[in-house]
Amino acid sequence: MMRRLPLAVLLLAGCASTPTDPGEPVAESIMVFHHPVECVGFVVQGCLLVKIDDDADYRPLYDGIQSFSYEWGSTYELEVDRYEIENPPADGPSVRRVLRRLVRKTRVPAGTQFEMVLTGNGPVQALGNDQYQWFNSPRFDCAAGLNCAGLATAIGQGRRVKFRFAHPAAAAAPLQMLAWQVCANQSPGAACDG
Repeated sequence: MMRRLPLAVLLLAGCASTPTDPGEPVAESIMVFHHPVECVGFVVQGCLLVKIDDDADYRPLYDGIQSFSYEWGSTYELEVDRYEIENPPADGPSVRRVLRRLVRKTRVPAGTQFEMVLTGNGPVQALGNDQYQWFNSPRFDCAAGLNCAGLATAIGQGRRVKFRFAHPAAAAAPLQMLAWQVCANQSPGAACDG
């Protein structure tokens, strides 16, 4: 004799394999911008700028992408698997992204300029001889003719500074710092305003 299962049991069994389960990945397409940004979560950190699926604008990705090696000055198109983290810690991520496939990597032209606001005395360190470094990023050098006399002081005081950089021809070469100014607004994550 055939046993009949209650409808509720069948419905629950069907729910067990939906992509929202913690163990089932959700596929995402991610576009990665040619430079990261400083972002503020629980601490000041570096974040990739990304568009996920059909996003119109780039936004910071706080938690990174497992198995993805990022290179400044390159844009990327990626396919990733996103996993929901069940019961994440209060100060931890709620999702984990793992690289499935690098679809395309494109180096931007040498000399491509961009602006970043960075915080000194921690995230940005003065290395000496007008050379600086942000976290583990490429070094950046004060361009010839640029007055960087007060920059080391501002960085040593932990000031937020707005920089304009240019990408070098070779990925391993230092970024060229073309301009800098101390931000009027020193609140982490806020607009520089001067």
